[in-house]
Amino acid sequence: MNILKLSKSIYKYEFPAGSVLKDAVRINVWLVVKGTDVYIIDTGFAEMTEELVKYITALGTPKALFVTHGHRDHILGVHQLAHMFDIPAYAHPLEIEQIENAMAPYPTQEDKMSGMFTALTDEIAQEAGLQFFVTPGHSPGHTIFYHKEEQVLLVGDLFTTTDKQLLPPIVRFTPDMTESIDSGAILDEIKPELISSSHGEDLLYNEALYSQLAYFFRIE
Repeated sequence: MNILKLSKSIYKYEFPAGSVLKDAVRINVWLVVKGTDVYIIDTGFAEMTEELVKYITALGTPKALFVTHGHRDHILGVHQLAHMFDIPAYAHPLEIEQIENAMAPYPTQEDKMSGMFTALTDEIAQEAGLQFFVTPGHSPGHTIFYHKEEQVLLVGDLFTTTDKQLLPPIVRFTPDMTESIDSGAILDEIKPELISSSHGEDLLYNEALYSQLAYFFRIE
């Protein structure tokens, strides 16, 4: 696992492809520190939590869990972490509905995720120093998180990324790719300094990034 400090308050934990599960792609999760509180954004698979716990507690007191969306590779650690630290877990209401339906690529009933989540609100996100924006397409209630003060945008699966360009999310897990790419236009409204995705490298924002992606899909 690689550990990167993205800004004064935000840490990213990289689990390389195949490091936890043989067929899993690279997975990134984030910790946001505010004072002595630590907010966890996405958890990856349950097998990732043991390694993650020691870094969470080293940074402060766990306060809450946020998820960008409810696909299994983003939330299967929620059950362990929420119970271990006795903290709430938040997701967009449309994602909670999908999680409760227990159909792939969301967790199955055996994953014990039913009833774990409370609806995310602006007030709850603000407690962590964050704003959130709903960006559907990859999933109905896909959510991105922005730390305005430090100008870091955590985009989940809205994009995959290299260190130089935006790429679309994984096709087979994206039911409406056109809607997802269209949702990505919010990037040019926010104009963050740094973009960090769940599956890829961090990259600096520039005004050509989204237009190049949109042009490729002919949706401009």
